[in-house]
Amino acid sequence: GGLAAKQELVNDKARFLAEYPILSRDRGKGFDMILHATPPTSLIYDLWNSNNITGLQRRAGRLLGIDNVQRRSLAMGCLSDFHIVRVVDRYHYDFTYEIVTVAGPVAVTVQGPECCSRGEAEDMLEEAMTLAADYNNYTTTASPIAFQIRDYSLPGTSASSIVEIPNVSTTAQGGILKVLVDQQSGPAILIGRYVYDSGESQLNMIQGLVASINTERLSLERYCAKHITGTNQILVTAPVGSEDEGNVYIISITDTGIDAGGLSVAGTTGANVIDQFKGGEDGMVVGTSMAFASTVERDQAILLTASFFEFCDIEGMHIVEHILLRPKKSDDALMHTCIHCPPTAPKQSITCGAFFSEVPTYNAQSGIYGYKFVDRNGTSILRSKISGYTNANERNVAIGLVYELGASYSNFEVLQAGNGRFYFNLRDANGTLIGQSTNSNYLTLQDAVDVVDQMVAFFSALLNPFLLEEAVPAAADPCMLENDPYSFRISVILPGYAARFRDLNFRAFAERVIREETPAHIIAKICWVSREQMRDFETQYQTWLFANAAYLDPETVSPGNAPDLSGLLDSLRNLSNYFPVRAKLHDCTQGDDENAIILNQSNLGNA
Repeated sequence: GGLAAKQELVNDKARFLAEYPILSRDRGKGFDMILHATPPTSLIYDLWNSNNITGLQRRAGRLLGIDNVQRRSLAMGCLSDFHIVRVVDRYHYDFTYEIVTVAGPVAVTVQGPECCSRGEAEDMLEEAMTLAADYNNYTTTASPIAFQIRDYSLPGTSASSIVEIPNVSTTAQGGILKVLVDQQSGPAILIGRYVYDSGESQLNMIQGLVASINTERLSLERYCAKHITGTNQILVTAPVGSEDEGNVYIISITDTGIDAGGLSVAGTTGANVIDQFKGGEDGMVVGTSMAFASTVERDQAILLTASFFEFCDIEGMHIVEHILLRPKKSDDALMHTCIHCPPTAPKQSITCGAFFSEVPTYNAQSGIYGYKFVDRNGTSILRSKISGYTNANERNVAIGLVYELGASYSNFEVLQAGNGRFYFNLRDANGTLIGQSTNSNYLTLQDAVDVVDQMVAFFSALLNPFLLEEAVPAAADPCMLENDPYSFRISVILPGYAARFRDLNFRAFAERVIREETPAHIIAKICWVSREQMRDFETQYQTWLFANAAYLDPETVSPGNAPDLSGLLDSLRNLSNYFPVRAKLHDCTQGDDENAIILNQSNLGNA
């Protein structure tokens, strides 16, 4: 790295050495759970915005180069508010922050562009705030008077095509409209399919195609489509790419009519690509500000915003000891554990204990090779990407990656489809899709997360033959590893949206450091959560911390009832790993990159 990176590393090492007596002596020490009612300790700051944290949290934080290790809000950071907004089947973010101008405090709101999925909108939110720290990433608009935040590493909003359907076959038995993506490199991919009846209106056909694309694209790469109102045209948006990458997509529609005998015949639809956008050199707009009253106010806001986000620190972690959440009264909520195997609810799930058949099964159709993993009941849980592989060797390499990557939560992403259902993907460190859930219609987020949890447990056990032997004896209770969710267990919750934490190489490094520093008899569940999940968790966690402290404090005159655990336990159970949709690896050669400690996978030491 450059001088900034080297200076950052020096500062981290100097701070570690300065705090070494505490980091060494208190590495196994807990935190003070009591709100001391008498001075000099503040009632509020004793537990929040406080250095009253565990020794593990402090030591791991310093080894990872985290500047502020206090227990504080990692969700809000510098923001006043933020939202992920869903409008029909599209998503966008907005966030608000406050700057102090010559005229006084001003609340500024920034809104992101439309995205295909909630995950993409979350990713855009974090990217916008990272880019906002650099004045060079701003452009302005004259009407309205506003500023834009751009990502110049991307060619444009995304590749897109406007497809016009001049006429539609009206055979006696109806027909099938198919939407294909012809890539510059690689085979054509089917992204939408709509079966129409005889005499069906063209509007119904267009809207049916749009709906099918918006469903199919979530189980592939990410495609969006919408009907351009008042026309017979469809706007199809494809993943970001460039001609050099071979990712410029051309959308085509074919119509297969069906004759009276049920045999397919050529239809009469002539779909034309009348406009195509391949991106440009102006960068991708990832955020647009509210309108300002004058250019002077806008330009001043740009300068203050760049400085504001440059010093906005959201790195940190929360460590929750499960033993502290044990019930204190008879009607207390209990932590989630595996009780019924298989679950009584009618949902697809990997059963506890033995998860997969000993050998995955394979499919080879039309020269496309794929794989699927099945549980001991023969139910498919994970499968290869729909486009498949061109030969058996490529498929087998992918299967090997499943065994390797499936042992880490950081390689999974759980997303919400346009229909409100949930699914998950497995990706490598570069963000390449390795596998996807066979079921793309989990009713709740927790249903999908439960399956991911069990997959990670299974693949982790494969890496340790002793654990595997202990975990799946034929005659044993398959839930035995989950009978006690309290003893010797902790949850480590980290902001997966923080700039450095979106680097998947760093996540692997951080998980290794945390596990190395955790006492050997403690099992740590590490979760990289989204900003929305972090806000929900912190709300419940802070409420419980204060209520529990007041209940335990011997100086409290009337401690009242033990604090309610249900909200915090529900929040913990609903946490899932946030995986950047457009994962980017930092450039190690950039002289002004301040993340050298991450890029070089540098551990500060094991003392």
